[in-house]
Amino acid sequence: LGFAGLGHYAEERLGLARSSARDRAFIARSLRRLPRLRVAYDKGEIGFSAALVIVRAIGGAAMDDAGERAWVAHGRRTTVKRLEDEARTLGREGGPARPLHDQAWHRSLRREAGTARSRLKDLARKARGAPLVPLNLSLPAEVAAGFASAMEDARSRAHRMFSSGDGTVPLWAGLMTLLVEFVEIWDVDPSARRPAQQAIYIEAGWRCMAPGCSSRRNLESHHVVYRSRGGGDEAANRICLCRFHHQMGEHDGRMRVRGQAPLGLIWRMGRGGRGGLFRNERRL
Repeated sequence: LGFAGLGHYAEERLGLARSSARDRAFIARSLRRLPRLRVAYDKGEIGFSAALVIVRAIGGAAMDDAGERAWVAHGRRTTVKRLEDEARTLGREGGPARPLHDQAWHRSLRREAGTARSRLKDLARKARGAPLVPLNLSLPAEVAAGFASAMEDARSRAHRMFSSGDGTVPLWAGLMTLLVEFVEIWDVDPSARRPAQQAIYIEAGWRCMAPGCSSRRNLESHHVVYRSRGGGDEAANRICLCRFHHQMGEHDGRMRVRGQAPLGLIWRMGRGGRGGLFRNERRL
């Protein structure tokens, strides 16, 4: 038809972004080997984003009928936010591709500020001499040009550990250098600023705990039972919320949370509970 590929056709004829077209083609191919998930997806019981995350979580692992049933049941009532958490954990730790129990999921959220630098530098050391894996990015021309220029500039600052035998530094080392420089600036341990609240943010992974919300900005500590009503500062009564869900949600009546943190909380979303009840990112 005169198009350069699926992405080009999707942009010109369908009005889809190239990445969206590739994801939909990936889903169509992957669901051929997952009949139960395909039926749930075709019926609209599992949305596109959830199906995509589940397929990626499963990866190339052989999936028996019981395992597929478990993922379909999990995907029907679980937020994409939690599915992405589980996919990331399974990809990092390996093991059987099964949905995580609540305790395992919550443990995977833990993020201590100030530790990303050491993890990234360890990854950079391991990358030297490792087999190269292609990284394909679809970016607007101006963004792509700026990104390539930034990597080239960073390559000139790359550490000697990235140098090959002939003294050249590979382009991927420029990307790694950009990442290292980013965390050197932003991954700063803020304990001196909010020492009493660190545990709440660390256990939540520095992210809002409201169902479906992945905000990492403007985080605030919320008392489930208000201090004005006798609530204490113990961990079971405190959660991490973004400013919107804290002020406009809980305190303005658009959301209610009751129970004990971290895994015993019941969330009523929307005024009058119109958005449903949730527990641990799953609809009740």
